[in-house]
Amino acid sequence: MSSSISRIRGLVSVLAAAVLLILPIQVSAANALTGTDTSLSVFTVNGQAVVDDQNVSLPPNTTSATVVAEPTDPAATAVVSGATGLVAGDNPLVVSVTASDGVTTLNHTVNLFVESLSADTSLKHLVINGVEVVDGEVVSLPTFTTSVTTSVETTDAASTYVIVGGTDLIAGMNELVITVTAADGSKEDFIVNLDVALNFDTSYNYFTVNGQPVEDGSEVELPPLTTEVEVLVETTDPEAAYEVTGDTDLVLGDNQLALAITAADGTTEEFYVNLVVLPNTDSSIQDVSVNGLSAVDGEVIDLDPFTDMVDVSVTTSDPDATIDITGDTDLAAGENSLTVLVTAVDGVSTTEVVITLNVLLNNDASVTTLQVAGFEVEDGTVLDLDPLTTEVDVVVETTDVDATYEVTGDTDLVAGENTLSVVVTAVDGETTQEFYIVLNVAFNTDTSVTSIVVNGNDVVDGESLYLEPGSNSVDVEVTPSDENATFTIEGDMDLVPGENTLVVTVTAADEITSETYTITLNLLENTDTSLATFQVDGTDVEDGTVLELAPLTSGVDVYVETTDLDATFEVVGDSDLVVGENELVVSVTAGDGATTTDYTVTLFVLPNDDASADVLVNDIDVVDGDVLTLDWGTSDVAVDVITTDEEATVEITGDTGLVVGE
Repeated sequence: MSSSISRIRGLVSVLAAAVLLILPIQVSAANALTGTDTSLSVFTVNGQAVVDDQNVSLPPNTTSATVVAEPTDPAATAVVSGATGLVAGDNPLVVSVTASDGVTTLNHTVNLFVESLSADTSLKHLVINGVEVVDGEVVSLPTFTTSVTTSVETTDAASTYVIVGGTDLIAGMNELVITVTAADGSKEDFIVNLDVALNFDTSYNYFTVNGQPVEDGSEVELPPLTTEVEVLVETTDPEAAYEVTGDTDLVLGDNQLALAITAADGTTEEFYVNLVVLPNTDSSIQDVSVNGLSAVDGEVIDLDPFTDMVDVSVTTSDPDATIDITGDTDLAAGENSLTVLVTAVDGVSTTEVVITLNVLLNNDASVTTLQVAGFEVEDGTVLDLDPLTTEVDVVVETTDVDATYEVTGDTDLVAGENTLSVVVTAVDGETTQEFYIVLNVAFNTDTSVTSIVVNGNDVVDGESLYLEPGSNSVDVEVTPSDENATFTIEGDMDLVPGENTLVVTVTAADEITSETYTITLNLLENTDTSLATFQVDGTDVEDGTVLELAPLTSGVDVYVETTDLDATFEVVGDSDLVVGENELVVSVTAGDGATTTDYTVTLFVLPNDDASADVLVNDIDVVDGDVLTLDWGTSDVAVDVITTDEEATVEITGDTGLVVGE
């Protein structure tokens, strides 16, 4: 009976331990002897009493815990596992108790929860130069700002931060980075762009060309052959950029050097300097070689016969000087002038070297081919040619291609015998060979004509041609079919009205055969009374003209030319002219003696308005406005007036009844 009660008490004791109630338990000797007790009398974690399945919270970063586990039965054993190697979150802690019987076991389990470190990387405040800003914001700063004041406060006091940027600022965008590290090591970057206003300064501290200070519009003279210059530039604003162009590959004369300075804000300004490379005057020659052999001015070089070209090499002191070589090709036998002309870069200074190339001469004057009018001939050949032949083709091929030949007598051939001469001269200029051929051109008996033209009109034998009145000759053009035929013309001059006979006689080239061509020229009587020229005092007039003449005009000069030189004319009314209208008549009589025409011109002589005169008072010349002092008592004066126009009238008043004074 007592054993049962003891077991019940033991059960109550265990249950009490589960709710952390410590109750005294009395174990009977009978229970103790059994050795199956697996309970713990003490179970603590880091000094805190715990019970099975309890959740124990531990601080972040805890990696181990101090566990005390004492079995109720001193003879029982307890093994603790899971108290070390802790990680954030749940970690099972197991205490395995083996009862004293060595068989009965029980695991007492507690969860060790290691709290995680804070991952908060947020900012509570971010202040730049006293102004609150946020991540990603762009802060505009004045030009030349080099640093800012940055204040940072993290939301989690355990978080740390690092600031990168904010100093050594340059014009433009500068990145300020605040890196916040949370308690758990998490990181976050907060970026603020610091926009330092760009500078617009495009000026420079110095600008030199080959050490010489220059400015926009400067001109710098450079020595001959200069191909590049050293340009040094320092901008006033270190952030400004610059580009130099035109400082290399310089050529003779003007070269534009350009300096383009771009300010930090993109503003660009250009500065130009004219680089004048002076021309080189060096035209000297270091060496001239002909076919690989050096030669000097005036030298004579003998060359093999038939040499037609040489290889010329020239070395100048100035490699940019120009070289002009003439006479190195197309050489002929004998002396040839080879000229080397070197012109300096200045285009003015020159050096000339003249070398004589003496191609040895050949004395061969023979021919391989001699043809006349397609026939092979030789010296003394007589060749018959067709009538009217005036020239022949002559083909000559000399044995020596450099030999020369002269052909005479191959043109302007005439009927009968003609001598053709071919003279071949060898290259030596002395040896010659002559070939003579007789060209016998048959005489022509052709007396026909291709045309007879009289005053531009084609006519034929027996034709009649009417001529305009007044013609006294005609222009006759005759074209014989054979240009060697001759012709004579009779009756083309001293024509008279009526029929006139024009005779053209054509004599053939044989000077025997002839033919006559007769044309009748009918010259009509002339009725032309027109005027080619009609002038009065040099002024062209015509029938009906009214011509005003100066006052006092008494006569005029009349010039008349009739269109027909055989016409005659008479002028009436050209003299004894009076004031007003006067009739001038030119009567023209045609060459036929019957036809007449009158040409009438009215000559209007203008009245005279000349009132000028010479005035004498008491034989003293006076003019209008004069004051004449007279003796006391003078009562009248003698006035004489001589008018320029003798037709003018004079009236005198105030010459009598004079009184003292004016």
